[in-house]
Amino acid sequence: MKECPFCHSQVPDVAHYCAKCGKSFGVEEAVDAIAKAEPAVGTHIETRYVPDHPGIAIVKISGNCDTGQVSKLNMELATLRDDNPKVVIFDLSGTGTICSMALSALLAFISDREDERKSSTALVNVREAVMQLIDCLGIGAMLPIYATIKEALIALQGS
Repeated sequence: MKECPFCHSQVPDVAHYCAKCGKSFGVEEAVDAIAKAEPAVGTHIETRYVPDHPGIAIVKISGNCDTGQVSKLNMELATLRDDNPKVVIFDLSGTGTICSMALSALLAFISDREDERKSSTALVNVREAVMQLIDCLGIGAMLPIYATIKEALIALQGS
């Protein structure tokens, strides 16, 4: 048993919400830990699943994602297609620049998931240089973009 952080009732260890007060917990704390994890030096693409919530995948892309990294990104996207998590969030907080081919791969991944009526995919923490490329290519309306992982989770889990 563990204690609800809101009303201090006892709840089962595997619970993610309190039966007494109804508030959920666990996902936000796990997401915060993933978001704060330090990426490796250089360009790095890594998928982490939120503990106790295997349906939520957070893909951290850091460094400069140029054409030399597109094949690595495509391999990561193929693995995600196979795993088929309910929610996929691409965290671009560590991405200084991204090439149009990498954006195209992300857009195709997002479109495939929408076409198959699978829930939800988003980009978060998009830096200004990356946002300028998205705007220049005119694809901003096709990419669900949120300021933070938490905002994306709230929006995507509600859909």
